[in-house]
Amino acid sequence: MPRTNRGIFAINELPDLQPRIQVGLLNILEERDFQIRGFPVRMPLDVVMVFSANPEDYTNRGNIITPLRDRIAAQIMTHYPRTVEEGMAITTQEAWASRDGAAIAIPNFLREAVERVAMEARKSELVNQASGSRRASRSRSSRGW
Repeated sequence: MPRTNRGIFAINELPDLQPRIQVGLLNILEERDFQIRGFPVRMPLDVVMVFSANPEDYTNRGNIITPLRDRIAAQIMTHYPRTVEEGMAITTQEAWASRDGAAIAIPNFLREAVERVAMEARKSELVNQASGSRRASRSRSSRGW
């Protein structure tokens, strides 16, 4: 944590962390101290903490401790693009299509094909519609899916 002073500390999948680590994060948020081998160390940390998690996964993989969940108390709901055009605009915006001064030309029909495949894949019974993750099923899990 001291290395992230005046920076952003991001953690993906917060429920996967052990409760004792979550308690440590809570302590940093509330008391601005942390422990090194059991000894509390107070440092004036100026850190922005960002956490992510899929709420649907809490019961399957872990939980966020209640005091930490109450402390962060922010939830941002997102959704998939509703139209192919919207998806293409997002992909174009986020694509890294210019590297070392060389631009990569991607034909529009290819962008559309990729977006249509993604939209059809999201409708699949193998995709959990609540979280976007792949569903595990008995018949498929035995084949390594």
